[in-house]
Amino acid sequence: MVASLRKLAEFFRVNCQKVEHILICLHRADTFCDVKSEAKKWCFDRNQGPFFFEYDNYIRKTYFTPARSIIRAYNSQNPRASLHFFITTIDEPGLLELPWIYLASFLENNNND
Repeated sequence: MVASLRKLAEFFRVNCQKVEHILICLHRADTFCDVKSEAKKWCFDRNQGPFFFEYDNYIRKTYFTPARSIIRAYNSQNPRASLHFFITTIDEPGLLELPWIYLASFLENNNND
């Protein structure tokens, strides 16, 4: 995973300089975690308010720890860009929906500006 993320970070740095939000989804979460527990913990609730900052921090610290230095280096070189991390699986629709809900809320907020 670290080598793949290193290549992605380099690709983003070279080819996506104007992109502000990059979503990285680690798919097939059912192969490396308890997706039922994660989905229950991170179930989106419209009445609960925004929780993507907490979710992103949790996913980054829990599942992307080996790539921490790559992520930190990318963020320091690209202050305009923002990496957001998700775990997804087709076995748990709640997790699969989160990146799309994040995108929808981001697009909605930008349309209201």
